[in-house]
Amino acid sequence: MGKARLEEGTPGPGERRVSEDQRELEGFDRRRSAGLFVGIGTYQDENLASIPFAVDDAVDLAHLFLVELQLIHESHTVLCLAGRPRKEETAEKLRRLEGQGVEIRRPLQTEIYTLLERLGGRTNSKGLFLVAVASHGVSFEGADYLLAEDSQRRRAARTGIAVAELFDEVAQARAPRQIVLLDACRDN
Repeated sequence: MGKARLEEGTPGPGERRVSEDQRELEGFDRRRSAGLFVGIGTYQDENLASIPFAVDDAVDLAHLFLVELQLIHESHTVLCLAGRPRKEETAEKLRRLEGQGVEIRRPLQTEIYTLLERLGGRTNSKGLFLVAVASHGVSFEGADYLLAEDSQRRRAARTGIAVAELFDEVAQARAPRQIVLLDACRDN
């Protein structure tokens, strides 16, 4: 069987186009999906280096899943950003997403945990829950952490996002389709 093609246009060899009606018949409804896209390019802690394209990565992925693939509805999507896009193309995508009503928040530790629970609760058996994070990552005493905008390098275990807890929150979502994309720069 060929690959499904979700974007507009003529399907390529071995591909088929999937319409919104077909997705609903196949048990998928983008209005029952949710997405959290986190891009942290700058940090409050001066000891943490900036990540130049983290915001671009989060915005580009949100645009891909909302606009291009149409797998997530904008009313159930949040972008948590610290910094600005560096590429003009990505800045335009961000303006488009904002114009469609995508919620923009700061990627603070408590905010991220709150959004994981809230957005996961908005999904159901016909949806998808997607979480994408571009940030620094650290390991401490055998556990992995992602750093939020307000995390402190020396206190990553207390001020970061525990990767195990992030996976637990995603697993509690009502959506049977769950995707976690982690892009973590590590230096430890």
